[in-house]
Amino acid sequence: MVSMKVTLRRLSLPLLIAAALIAGGCSSSRRATTGRSKPTQSQPTTVKIVPSTERQVSELVKEARKWIGTPYAYGGHTRGKGTDCSGMIMELFLKVYDLKLPRSSAMQREFARKVDYDRMMPGDLVFFSTSKNSSRVNHVGLYIGDNRMIHASSSRGVMESNLAENYWKRTYHSSGHIIETNPKKQAEASPAIPSKSATNVPSISLKRLQELYDALDEQIDSIYVSDPAIFD
Repeated sequence: MVSMKVTLRRLSLPLLIAAALIAGGCSSSRRATTGRSKPTQSQPTTVKIVPSTERQVSELVKEARKWIGTPYAYGGHTRGKGTDCSGMIMELFLKVYDLKLPRSSAMQREFARKVDYDRMMPGDLVFFSTSKNSSRVNHVGLYIGDNRMIHASSSRGVMESNLAENYWKRTYHSSGHIIETNPKKQAEASPAIPSKSATNVPSISLKRLQELYDALDEQIDSIYVSDPAIFD
């Protein structure tokens, strides 16, 4: 058993390095697809911040409240059979904005534009590191205002929590937004200019990057559950 864990750990390191290199090359042009129109590789859809109305934000929070009480299910994303944290977030943005976000909380963090904690607005995402690796995002919630979020707890299912609680203050990693309720500000924003160092990086689809990340994520989680001391 020990030799198998060591082997898995060695296998995960090259994959982690490869995923990091790929993510670095794609960081200047993050992509997401809408449910109605799937872009081809020749015509990718680049999404940084999605214009939104106050009504859509209210609808997003309203939809999130409908999920409260849904049981937790790792890898799930439905109200009927259960959901995990990132699965619920993905379904909420797909329903309200017709926007398909990355599947994992860590990749949703990479997709979102960072925002300071004290500047969060309803509809923003708040990320946490609840494992021993404090730098690794593994939980996400939807900020709904008044220092509160709706999220899928692994022990209690989808619920509303106060971010002032010691646990969330201790495990808070970062926050970010995907929607912008001020279209004028969005129109005036300067477009990102890709650096010369990134021009020769081979392109890779978001789907393939997601597959690589999920494979790595599952390997690390399985190793940590079986022997947490291996990461000490």
